Amino acid sequence: MDFRLDTEHEELVELYRQFAEQEVKPLAAEIDRTERFPRETVDKMAEMGMLGIPFPEEWGGTGMDNLSYAQCIEEIAKVCATTAVIISGHTSLCVWPIYNFGTEEQKKRGFSFCGFGVYVRYRPQGIFKSDYGPKMNQVTAGVMLLF
Repeated sequence: MDFRLDTEHEELVELYRQFAEQEVKPLAAEIDRTERFPRETVDKMAEMGMLGIPFPEEWGGTGMDNLSYAQCIEEIAKVCATTAVIISGHTSLCVWPIYNFGTEEQKKRGFSFCGFGVYVRYRPQGIFKSDYGPKMNQVTAGVMLLF
């Protein structure tokens, strides 16, 4: 079995690596130190399609495979675990269940936010799920996924 990457995947790794080095790494220590949500980075990742890698284009994703998604997480995590968790939490904890188990109406509603999938937003300390009403799910990492 040949485990070498094809040209497309090699190019994606380089794209993800460049993004990680240029956009994520310069902010990594500061966002960890201040516990600040990197909104500007998340917006850039959404523009690049990094929040919808393994989902079909007809739903707003990029239509790439799971290897491409894993490569993205790997390259981002090399410079900032926080940012990698934002991508993986968004993709795997929120969008994937809607895509795989949601009704067509839930998919249309849930996939209509912020570039792809759901709108990701930082939860300030001391604010709890009940303060936002019943349409919220809260992930303990300090990120809320809005439906």
